[in-house]
Amino acid sequence: MPTTTTDVPTTMEDIAGLLQGTEGTEFKEGFPWKIWKKLRIKQAIERARRERLRGCHPGDFAFTFTNSVLNEGNGGTVTGCISGLQCPQVAGQASSVRVVTNEDGFGIGEFFQDGVQNNFTVDAHCNMISFEFVSFFPPMLNASLAFLDSLDPRGCAGQGSDRLRVIVLCSDGQPAFHYISP
Repeated sequence: MPTTTTDVPTTMEDIAGLLQGTEGTEFKEGFPWKIWKKLRIKQAIERARRERLRGCHPGDFAFTFTNSVLNEGNGGTVTGCISGLQCPQVAGQASSVRVVTNEDGFGIGEFFQDGVQNNFTVDAHCNMISFEFVSFFPPMLNASLAFLDSLDPRGCAGQGSDRLRVIVLCSDGQPAFHYISP
């Protein structure tokens, strides 16, 4: 078996040890492969978590949702940050709502502007429990953004490139919010 200091099997005995439990054409993973696979999965999850939080600061809420294919693009994932909320906060307004990534490649930037629908409620455990945010074509962006929980208790979200409308999904598009502790 390989030592703990190497990832690469170097002898046939090492390879045989990694492939223990093979029978016919069926492959059963050996113990070292299972450890390696779990490690790689954990690393991938951590990379995805860091990517989702990219551009967010301590005290922000990171968000992610799957966009509707009825909006521009192919229904890709949208991520971003909400700033200016407290934990807990009853019916407060965000000071910044920005999209950091969009797999469909549009609408990256700041969506906060005066006069938008902008109401968020955060419970004592820093969970977002209600949200109503709608912004149509803020300056310098050719996109609209909406988070609504009035349409469905689970919440809905969408980002579109239409000046007067945005399609929100209440099934696949449920927004997930994550508080970034200071």
